[in-house]
Amino acid sequence: MADPIKRIELKDGTVRYRFVIDVGRDPETRKRKQVTHTFDTKREAKSEYARIKSEVDRGTYVRPSDVTLNTFLDQYLASATRDVEQATASNYRHALRPVRERLGDRRLQALAEGTSRSSSTGCSAPAAGAAGRREAAYRCGRSHSLSAASGPR
Repeated sequence: MADPIKRIELKDGTVRYRFVIDVGRDPETRKRKQVTHTFDTKREAKSEYARIKSEVDRGTYVRPSDVTLNTFLDQYLASATRDVEQATASNYRHALRPVRERLGDRRLQALAEGTSRSSSTGCSAPAAGAAGRREAAYRCGRSHSLSAASGPR
């Protein structure tokens, strides 16, 4: 197999390294999606190519996106509150309010794993199913109200 990383020489003589890689198919159009990356060094290009190729092969690659946490949570709540009581839906929204206030305008992909489990709110990802969502909503809402009442330590 030919080396996927190509040496590119710019007009000013600068050398860059570029690769194009298939990252799957668009779920709506079913067309092939390719991503192009360019780097200053071949080492950087090889490292990024290997990372992306590995993630694509494992099925864990996520295309870059500008979706914010608020947008994601809006979609999540629309789905999660479809078959629940109005009071339960309200509790979910209330439980997520501290997270939205602190991180809502940030890009979802920019959030580090440690950020998603904020120690100041005590929230973590809910378990699967309605019971898990109720437990998470209760835990997040309650721990936030307790930490807000006690003030900074």
